[in-house]
Amino acid sequence: MSTEKSQKRLGAINIIFGVVIIILAIIVWIFSDLAILTLITIISFALAILGLARIINGGTDKELSNWVKLMKVITGTIFIIVAIVTIILHLTDPTLTIETLILILASALLILGLARFVRGLTAKEVPVWFRAIIIVVGAITTALSIWIMFSLTLENLILIYILAILLVLNGIARITLGLAIFKRFAE
Repeated sequence: MSTEKSQKRLGAINIIFGVVIIILAIIVWIFSDLAILTLITIISFALAILGLARIINGGTDKELSNWVKLMKVITGTIFIIVAIVTIILHLTDPTLTIETLILILASALLILGLARFVRGLTAKEVPVWFRAIIIVVGAITTALSIWIMFSLTLENLILIYILAILLVLNGIARITLGLAIFKRFAE
């Protein structure tokens, strides 16, 4: 398969994953009357999809440096592990508090926010408009993740809504990445 064709496929995969992540976040908003643990499970699935997308990007994007590829694979793996651990913990340990699960998810999103921010600052090979988007999304994700970590006494549903907002933002960033890949090969 040609490099151009595989890169276009990578762009399409990013767009699809971005849309799925946004849909899962919207489900959290629409069905907020579901049990909090169900909403946490949905957010965990979205985080796992984010992780899978990062692993696929790290493994297949020919334009990335080896260091960036490695970081994407490592962070993607962390997100999948965190998602699985969060789901297992809430299914096997009913004494575990919802705040602990929210803290675990916020920690993973903090890593994602920092990774996006740093990538935006260092990604000289991508268009400036894309760098600006991932810097802003990274900064917002980092700031709100930290805020969630220090605001665990707030209503759980508010914290879950904020996690869902962060997933929408990162889903948009994922779609933007897919569009940037398509644009790279349209020129």
